[in-house]
Amino acid sequence: MYRLQPPEELVFKGPFTDYVSQKLKIENTGDSPIGFKVKTTTPKKFSVKPNMGCIEAHGSQDITICLHSFTYDPNDKTRHKFMVQVVGLTATTDTQAVEAMIKDYERNNPTKLKESKLKVAIVPSQSEVERQSMSTANANVYHSATPNQQYSAPFGGPLANLNNQQIPSLEDFRQLEADISSLRSENSQLKEENAYQRKQISELERGGGSSSGSGGASGNGSSSQVVQPESNGGTMQRMLFLIAVLFLGAIMGFYMGQTRHPSRR
Repeated sequence: MYRLQPPEELVFKGPFTDYVSQKLKIENTGDSPIGFKVKTTTPKKFSVKPNMGCIEAHGSQDITICLHSFTYDPNDKTRHKFMVQVVGLTATTDTQAVEAMIKDYERNNPTKLKESKLKVAIVPSQSEVERQSMSTANANVYHSATPNQQYSAPFGGPLANLNNQQIPSLEDFRQLEADISSLRSENSQLKEENAYQRKQISELERGGGSSSGSGGASGNGSSSQVVQPESNGGTMQRMLFLIAVLFLGAIMGFYMGQTRHPSRR
């Protein structure tokens, strides 16, 4: 009664950045006209022209099936299929009559309705396969990274060095503030001691000019031993380091807050 070319499967080859078309040919092998209708399981993804019509005896009809552009995803398991329905006619008629006849046969006399099913093969281009593989690899790297590494990806400098470190908590900040306050107090005390020592040295120098060395030594033996002021360079370095850590922690905390609540920007 009829024959399809291709008989079993429609193959669509990428790239799929634009429409991809495939030809389906219906041949009438009988001595009477036939009516046909082409259906698909995913009409939003394919267009069929013409999708319905009549074919004279021993005639044929070429049908163009277009696959709409889309982004190829190898994980998409959708099985696209086509169905060709054919009915015998006593005379050539219009498409509306063919559609009415097919609907009537579907409801009341399905044995008079001939149907053929076609599978669909989606074959991506090499560039699409490579692009999808790269995208999948990047996604795997991102999901396997720690939260700090994910959030700090666009940044460099000091913040990038915090990737593998624990973010300071509120208690850590409070402890740092207490340490800084203690260091300031200690620094102030050292300055006072330094001023006192300088004053003692100045008095000893003035006293040494008006008296003999032995008398000055016997008059105040303990004062002859000058205690050098303790250097506070190490203390200042500690304080500057803690201030730097506090500043970096505050920046990281602000960035984490903006990332977790993007709507506040």
